[in-house]
Amino acid sequence: MPSVVIEGWRFLPHSYSLWAMYLALELSHRPGLNVYFLDAPVPDARWTPDRGVLPADQAARIASIPTPPPDFRPDLLARIVFPYDFSPSPAARTLVFGTAEYGIVPNNFVKGATPIAKAVADSGHTAVTCTKWSQQGFLRSGVKAKQMAMVICGVDPQVFSPATADARAAARARLGWTDRFVLFHNSSLGWNKNVEAMLEAMLVLADEIPSLTLAIKGMDALYTSSQVVERVCGGLPPDLRQRLLSRVQYIGASLGMAQVAELYQASDAYVCPYLAEGFNMPALEAAACGVPVICTSGGSSDDFMTGEFALKIASRTQVHRESGGMVLQPSFENYVSHIRRIVKDDTFRLKARAAGPAFVAKGWTWRHAAEQLLRAGNLVTT
Repeated sequence: MPSVVIEGWRFLPHSYSLWAMYLALELSHRPGLNVYFLDAPVPDARWTPDRGVLPADQAARIASIPTPPPDFRPDLLARIVFPYDFSPSPAARTLVFGTAEYGIVPNNFVKGATPIAKAVADSGHTAVTCTKWSQQGFLRSGVKAKQMAMVICGVDPQVFSPATADARAAARARLGWTDRFVLFHNSSLGWNKNVEAMLEAMLVLADEIPSLTLAIKGMDALYTSSQVVERVCGGLPPDLRQRLLSRVQYIGASLGMAQVAELYQASDAYVCPYLAEGFNMPALEAAACGVPVICTSGGSSDDFMTGEFALKIASRTQVHRESGGMVLQPSFENYVSHIRRIVKDDTFRLKARAAGPAFVAKGWTWRHAAEQLLRAGNLVTT
């Protein structure tokens, strides 16, 4: 019977941890396949696993996946950690997952600070990424196409789906959003998320759209997310700071997937005027919940954002000074105009409620991702 080992982090609210866990979950349901989970060390001792990240039944199943026995030689090992680890593997075939947010793979993204092209060539492993933008970054960094494979990130439609009207209204009441038009954003709030543009737009539109609110979900358990909002607001004159803070709600607590899904479901639109992304999983989760998305064009999310449920922000590319790679510069004016439209266009929002979930169901679930993993590993199961 074929065997697969997923090497990664269990129970962290981090995209790589979710990528690893959901692939393991999907594979564990497949007959004719032995699945193991090899727990990788976390890069920061302050990162504490929390089983509440997943629904209880999924957390229990992930916890029950055994670790591989000593000296085990699986048919396939999928290594989903950061930095990208191309060290020797006992598997017949090894896939090393990674992304190229900046249009290249910087050396410090690879364990040992080895150039990615050399790491792939010397190891004989296959480099795996999840979007065309990221794939081009690997190729630009010297990795050959034959040394690469594509495995998307996905969404669990049992958790991320539109809420009923009653459930949505109840959630909005609990959150204090009943009479508000809520833009939602969910991320680590790193510089590449372009939080400054989100906050500046709120000031620009404050008088024009008095009900407009920006709800931001950070990741205080892993990053200093809250400090980003504090830094931007702290640099404003007192009157503008108060004006902005009255329209911004920050949520930094660790939440389970069902709780995060409720935030999407209760919001009116999802916003992500990003500068660089390897995938952008929250935008896909928002679409699955039937929420219209405003996102940067030209980057990773072009793979899964369509005009049926997304408004794309015009952008141009710029050199990323630190890495020498590329970042996107979305048009602030176009971003603001899309907010104006999304507030007024009830028809588009209603269309997105059906179109987003339908699009995700056809090819962007974790089941589809697991199928791609097996193809990349040259495994066929019954």
